[in-house]
Amino acid sequence: MFSMNMRSIIGILIVVIFPLAFFYFFDRDGVPKRPQLKRYVALEPGMEQPNAVRINDTLWHTIPPFAFTGQNNQTITNEQFKGKIYIADFFFTHCPSICPTMTKSLRRIQAAFKPDEDIMILSHTVDPVRDTPQRLSDYADRYEADSTRWFFRRATKKPSTTKPDTAIL
Repeated sequence: MFSMNMRSIIGILIVVIFPLAFFYFFDRDGVPKRPQLKRYVALEPGMEQPNAVRINDTLWHTIPPFAFTGQNNQTITNEQFKGKIYIADFFFTHCPSICPTMTKSLRRIQAAFKPDEDIMILSHTVDPVRDTPQRLSDYADRYEADSTRWFFRRATKKPSTTKPDTAIL
């Protein structure tokens, strides 16, 4: 069927391509490579933001100072996240659809990055009236959240100072 030259070429391809493909997908220990998260994202020119800091020729987005009440009735501030990578999500505890799915995904992220103390999670409730600190604590327990690195926060809603006709959509 195949000539000897064709078998030799196929054999050489298997011997060369298989190891290259293996090392492309796995690191030296044979463990799948863990994704590396970027710590900063530069804003594009012309994307002036109210919370931006210009360093040399780059405009870096920043989060303004904040203080919220957490699931254990503790105060959560931006200082706890200084120099860290944090993942933020928005949810409410009585959500029947996407919120549990997102929270389960965050639980997997928490497990995957457990050894990395620079990764933190900040979950914001969009229903602070119903989501009391006790209810947030129960929700965090249900999803096995590490309370030293995964914070569930609530805040009281402040009245908007933006006029409806000038609101940014």
